[in-house]
Amino acid sequence: GGLLQSSTERGVMWWFSPLFLSLLTLFLYLPRGSGNSGPPFTSVAQGRLKGRWFVTRGNRTVAGFLGIPYASPPVGALRFKSPQPPGLWEGSFSATEDKPGCPQRAGTSNIPLRARESSEDCLYLSVFTPDVKAEPRLPVLVFLPGGSFQTGTSSSSVYGPDYLLDEDIILVVLNSRLGILGFLSLEHPVLPGNLGLKDQRAALRWIKSNIVQFGGDPEKITISGESTGAASVHYHLIFTAHEGLFRAGIAHSGSARSPHVFKRPGTQSTLVEKLINITKCPRDPVHLVECLRTFPVSELLDIQDSLKRTSTAIKHQAPTFRPVIEPDCVEDALITDDPWNTTIDFPLLQGANEIEGLLFTVEFEKDKTDKKFQEFNDNYLDILPYNLFFDDTAKHPEAVAEMLKSFYLGHNAQIDRAHYLDLADMISDDRINYGLVVSTRANRGKTYFYRMNYKGSNTMVHYLGSQAYYGVGHTDELFFLFPMRAPGRNITQSDTIFSKQMVKMWTNFVKYLDPTPKGYPVNWAPVTSSSVEYLNIGQDNYVMERAFLQNRMDFWNTLPYRNKMEEGRPRC
Repeated sequence: GGLLQSSTERGVMWWFSPLFLSLLTLFLYLPRGSGNSGPPFTSVAQGRLKGRWFVTRGNRTVAGFLGIPYASPPVGALRFKSPQPPGLWEGSFSATEDKPGCPQRAGTSNIPLRARESSEDCLYLSVFTPDVKAEPRLPVLVFLPGGSFQTGTSSSSVYGPDYLLDEDIILVVLNSRLGILGFLSLEHPVLPGNLGLKDQRAALRWIKSNIVQFGGDPEKITISGESTGAASVHYHLIFTAHEGLFRAGIAHSGSARSPHVFKRPGTQSTLVEKLINITKCPRDPVHLVECLRTFPVSELLDIQDSLKRTSTAIKHQAPTFRPVIEPDCVEDALITDDPWNTTIDFPLLQGANEIEGLLFTVEFEKDKTDKKFQEFNDNYLDILPYNLFFDDTAKHPEAVAEMLKSFYLGHNAQIDRAHYLDLADMISDDRINYGLVVSTRANRGKTYFYRMNYKGSNTMVHYLGSQAYYGVGHTDELFFLFPMRAPGRNITQSDTIFSKQMVKMWTNFVKYLDPTPKGYPVNWAPVTSSSVEYLNIGQDNYVMERAFLQNRMDFWNTLPYRNKMEEGRPRC
């Protein structure tokens, strides 16, 4: 009698049919607002965007919008100019592919932190979101990649959403100008410097205005970064705080007080002299910039290489062009004072890895002839000031070099391979640790400090050709927050467990400004004294410790490696 069923009964049976229930299940588990019938779409101030789907480690489908222009391409007449607003577009902009990085030397293709391809047209960002229509709106994590202000990538295969978007946050990763194109300064209004930081500021303004269209909460933006990306975070916490573009910061292994991320007024002139000699450009700033605009990018990179700080002993890509204080008449100036004279008032999560210096000293480790140690031993009075960047900040660089040798290596020591880890510690403290401690003391907000001692199955020094694995080096923590796809990348079960815990803590800070998730066995307390209490992130536990590297930091407190800056802000 099936034919005689009323339409109502047939309707009821359909509601309970297996087909409907399976469709319902499918629908309930799709990302909200997608329907997943096609690619994700959203609209921003410039027009409509078409993105693509990504699947996270926890099997969640999230939307990615790759390579969105946040400024006009800085090419032609806009080379060496502050970032200009992006243009509008007709129809849908296809935000489905990673864009090239900003011009840089690619280095070996093994290293996941550098761009495989680069182009001067590079001011793009990528947004990853669980739901473009999220209600309530989601907190946002903006990540600024590191790379000594000379290299860097925003590629989704390196800094993608695979781990972080198992949590309810939005991730934004961006490119900004690097090297000579991003940080050349003539200490003159025509080219005052800091263009790479100004690009980041332009991106932060864009994010603040448009993130609602991705389901993000513009009042809950945290800026984060690693190495020079962390230094950039500090620069924004200090100098762009008044714009209200973010509410908190996360800084991995870097600060604006690291000696290699700042150049004092007046110390730029030798570099500009050399630049004029190589290029044969006119000396007058206006004509010099016009002349530099005529060079192809490849030649500018060659020029940058020939101006490099090269000391044969500690061979690491130390930035030639660095952030500077801008002259007082520059309207869009970003850095207006020595960062050491400043304080901030923000929730801050920051810290360092166990032996940061392993990455910077990898050439020593690899050189089995020990020539590098011999050279260092014979010339440390020249090598240390230059490689630890106090050659233009200390009144008596050689005396400081003696004090450093005495403290870390032994006064009369013959410096050899037995001193390798002491040397790595010295570099760690100079480049990373001491600056982080001083910046923690200068924060009136809550600082949550960490020391990363979890040794995973990946370490960046292996990608640089070293077989050794002494401890957790610079950049190694990134393997737990990002996919970091690279040849030979291992993922063990304990790495995955640890990575999920780290993601939980970091995203808890992004959501609630507190890195201790509810019901977690760890209680990460904020710093309460100048000795800097910290969370020791160990191989199988988390322990609050009393004073971060106390003896070493006490030594740096007394080291006269940085005399007070004589020059004030440059005048026009």
